[in-house]
Amino acid sequence: MGVLILAHGGATTWNAQVQEAVVEADLGLPTEIAFGMGMEPREADRVREAVNRLTARGVHEILAVPFLISTHSSVYRQYEYLLGLRREPSWPDHPVKPVELTMPVRLVQALDDSPWTGEILLARALALSEDPSREAVVLVAHGPEEEADNASWMEVMQRLGADLLARGGFAAFRAATLRDDAEPKIEEQAVRQLREEVSSLSGSLRVLVVPLLISQGGIEEKIPECLKGLRYRFSGQGLLPHPYAARWIRERVESAFPEAAAGGLT
Repeated sequence: MGVLILAHGGATTWNAQVQEAVVEADLGLPTEIAFGMGMEPREADRVREAVNRLTARGVHEILAVPFLISTHSSVYRQYEYLLGLRREPSWPDHPVKPVELTMPVRLVQALDDSPWTGEILLARALALSEDPSREAVVLVAHGPEEEADNASWMEVMQRLGADLLARGGFAAFRAATLRDDAEPKIEEQAVRQLREEVSSLSGSLRVLVVPLLISQGGIEEKIPECLKGLRYRFSGQGLLPHPYAARWIRERVESAFPEAAAGGLT
């Protein structure tokens, strides 16, 4: 049995932090990582090459673990397509071929609102906090292109926010997606809504802006630009690096391969 980690990919530091989390997970199984959305032929080739490496290591069943913020995304569906689990690609205008597989493949859910996601976000918020009872947390994610996907993202983020309020003792919570890959009009509306939320909250509370992103080295740099002139606190720190990211990976694998995983979570 083997594990295929699928991740969007980014700058060198971004990729390195994913690789470190996989090492920290200490899975005890053949494991390979493929970076990329699977939109371009070269990105699809990376998935194909990772599968080939697992095959060469004697693997006869693959668990694919998508290191993505949300299951409700074009990237997740493209992974399904590349692994033969969906017939249509996410981007028909970017033709790529699915991977030819000779073994069963399972694709688990992305991070979504897993307990480990919530734990990391709570830690990020508390690191910015002075007095939670007088503070509001604004969770900001990249967000998807499609409206239906965005609604699903917001539902998940609201559940994460409810956990932050209950466990962190914060006074208020808001969720926002930047929708950076959507049409300009949609993106502009998303930025406007984010600014309105932060501006409104900052009138009576200290605002803590927490990014729901995998790692630094990407769109987190855009958040201060969107909020220019407003009062808030922001570190730019994503979910990585954090030991709970490795626990999330290991939990996903143990749930699927209980007889082969390296042991229970500690």
